[in-house]
Amino acid sequence: MAAWRMMRRFALAGLAIAGSVGANAQTAPVMGYRVVARFPHLTQSYTEGFFYRDGFFYEGTGIEGRSSVLVIEPASGKIIKHVDLGPQYFGEGVVDWGD
Repeated sequence: MAAWRMMRRFALAGLAIAGSVGANAQTAPVMGYRVVARFPHLTQSYTEGFFYRDGFFYEGTGIEGRSSVLVIEPASGKIIKHVDLGPQYFGEGVVDWGD
């Protein structure tokens, strides 16, 4: 019986805390976006990582058994360099590690 009363007190305390948090909660801000440019891109590419450096897009793709890293000319979408990862690797992002 004492254990039940203790559980009931904890449950009531939890409800009181939850109620006070809800009363003071603020809504998350809603952000928008604006498209400032469009670039050609291969639609069959599963992009897993992407960055821009020195005038080129660098893209890592993640396709099981066929992952790769691409260097792309932004204006044309032309692939300047394509390096396949070994089939045992799955591309899961790409990072600018410097020169």
